[in-house]
Amino acid sequence: MLKNIQNLGTSLTRKEQKQVNGGFGTPCNTNADCWNIYPGIGRGDVSCRYSPFGWGGKVCVLN
Repeated sequence: MLKNIQNLGTSLTRKEQKQVNGGFGTPCNTNADCWNIYPGIGRGDVSCRYSPFGWGGKVCVLN
């Protein structure tokens, strides 16, 4: 547990960043992927779009 706390705030490598899942910014291919990942959000509220941060892939974003 102490080891985990000591790593708090350290930067992730590019490879580690790509492995992180959860939250908005979740990788997707279609709008249906986002609807399945976030079932409590309406279909018009979330969609699969190219990342606004220039990561090159598509991610789930709020409309």
